[in-house]
Amino acid sequence: MAGPHGAGGPGTAVNDRQETAARDADVTVTAQSFRDALSRFATGVCVVTAVGEGGKPDGITISSFTSVSLDPPLVLFCLARKSAGLVETAQGGRFAVNILAEDQEEISEIFASQLEDKVARVACSAGEGGCPLIKDALAAVECSLHASY
Repeated sequence: MAGPHGAGGPGTAVNDRQETAARDADVTVTAQSFRDALSRFATGVCVVTAVGEGGKPDGITISSFTSVSLDPPLVLFCLARKSAGLVETAQGGRFAVNILAEDQEEISEIFASQLEDKVARVACSAGEGGCPLIKDALAAVECSLHASY
């Protein structure tokens, strides 16, 4: 969008933003200021559950979850490298994504913690693939691993 410069001109708002962006380009963004800014972005919270080696159920809280494709049906979520083993060692590559309701914050905190036997602390039932499905979650998507990057 282009327009004449000066007060009240059609392009004034855009030009002001461009000037502000150019001026702010020299500002250093710290890790903390970046984290603080992005923490203000509201998102849904999910718990990925799986049955790992030795038949032990486990899970982890995630907030990066999105659909990728309807045909075939694919979803994507991101895990820290230290947490990636949950899905990689899941029996048969099967896992479930439990989409939590607003009043299930305590459940998200349990699965975000380092506690042992997280699944035993939450009301769950076994899904068709054997993965724990959290009671009263808004939805649960039972999945098999398609790819891991």
